[in-house]
Parts: sequence; C-alpha cells; structure tokens
Amino acid sequence: MKTLTNWVAEFNSLVQEIGRPVLERAQGYYDTRAIWQQAIQDFASQQGELDRVNADLEAAVKNLAKAEAAFEAFLRGSDALSDQQWEELAPAKVGEENDAELDNDPKLLRMIRVSRLGDTVANLQTRRDREAAELGMKREELEEARRRFEYEDQAHSACTWNCSVKRAAPFYEKRRLHELKVDQQLTQLHSVERRLHEARKHLAEVQGAESPVSAKRRSQSRQLDELSLQSFEIAGGEPCEDEFFECDEGSSDTG
Repeated sequence: MKTLTNWVAEFNSLVQEIGRPVLERAQGYYDTRAIWQQAIQDFASQQGELDRVNADLEAAVKNLAKAEAAFEAFLRGSDALSDQQWEELAPAKVGEENDAELDNDPKLLRMIRVSRLGDTVANLQTRRDREAAELGMKREELEEARRRFEYEDQAHSACTWNCSVKRAAPFYEKRRLHELKVDQQLTQLHSVERRLHEARKHLAEVQGAESPVSAKRRSQSRQLDELSLQSFEIAGGEPCEDEFFECDEGSSDTG
C-alpha cells in the first residue's frame, strides 16, 4: 500500500515536471525496449531449461545403455552389476506387495528396470522436443521485439539534447524501479498466500468433519481476510493516469 501511494505521488510530480506530451512521445521507445529486454531474459531462461533437459536425457541414455548391456550379460549367465548397482541405476520395486514376487524372479526384475529406464528416455525425448519448440517461439518473439525497438530507436536517432527520450528518461527509470519493487512484493505475497493455504488445509484435515453452521462461519471468516483490489483506494491514482496512449505517428519528437 505504501509503495503504491508513494509511486502515485511521485508519478504525478514527474508528469507535472516533465510534461505529459513529452512522456507520451517517448513511451513507444521505452515500452519496446522493456519488451525486448524481457524477451532476452525469457529466451535465455528457455535455453537454460532446454540445456538441462538435454543433460538429463544424455545421462538417461547412458543409464539405459548400461542397463541393456548388463541385462544381456545376465541372459548369457553373468551379471555385470550387483543388486545394489541395479537398484541405484533403476529402482524397480513399487510396493511391498510386489517385493517377494520380484525377488523370486530376477529376470523379471531386471526387465522391469530396463523398461523403466526406457520410459524415462522416451519421456525426456518428448520433453526435449517440447522445450525445443518453445525455444523456437521465444526466438521469434525475441527477433520481433528487437525489430520493434530498433524501429523506435531509429525514429529518435537524429534527436538533439531536447529529445523526448532523454527528457523522459528519469520518469521511465523510476517506473522501472517501481515495477521491480512491486514484483518483489508480489513474490513475497504469493509465498505468504501459499503458506496460508497450506495451513488452512492442514487445519481442515485436523478438524475433520464439522457442522454446516461452523463451516459457514469459517467460510465467511476466510472471505474477510482475502486481499482484494477493491479493498482500498489511493488518493491521486485516478483511472487512466498511470499509463499513456501511444503517440501519434505525426507527432514531433522535439520539445
């Protein structure tokens, strides 16, 4: 609440100091730059995810090859892996009711282990393909964001010291810092909400069955402490005063 209140006051002060027309002319530049920077981060994050999946897939393929070789050796009368090594490579027991049956059939046990390793490889291959496709889309988004920013940047390339981009820089930098602070606070809020939800779930499990009257009262209590955008207002934050419209194509970039 305090963060938003302070930003509204600072927002109004900067708008009055710099001038709304100047901020509107510079908005396209700063908005496309922010989108481009976000696209760079998203692409890098997706590339990292694909790299992790590829690493897991490479390890799974090696484990499968090792298990298949050991199983073939077992069929020939020898076993290259001890029982502990098999268990570490591919745990196969899924429940106590199956333990005795699997222990009495070493061939079936090894077949199950190899089969599960094969399933792991297949699942990782599917995931790799999905992540690779997602990376392709992120690359296209990155290129589109770059082109849009370069277009806006070119429009201001011949500007002088009086360019709206330079004059509006303090406002958009403060807006960026404000959005960063809000994101951090939202992350903390979501963490608190998650812990609160888990605590309520645990409480419900402990309490067990309850009467309809007490259930209704507890539901009303939950509604009272829920966070809502309609639960507060900020002085000075009237609608349509926290963002700007895109500048007209024919607008001058000076002044």
